[in-house]
Amino acid sequence: MTDKENIENDTQDIQPPKGYIMSDAEKKKRSQRNIAIALMVVGFVGLVYVVTLLRLGSSVIDRTL
Repeated sequence: MTDKENIENDTQDIQPPKGYIMSDAEKKKRSQRNIAIALMVVGFVGLVYVVTLLRLGSSVIDRTL
């Protein structure tokens, strides 16, 4: 075999990296961050709901259907 054929065979055996593998500490931090973001979103939605009810007041209850 020539050097060129050897290089071509070697490059065929190389596989791309599987990506970054997170450590257990990084996984825990990501999970905590995701939970914090979810709680903030739920809190914001609740705040918008309460403010909407307060602004509309009794007109929500007294309206005709």
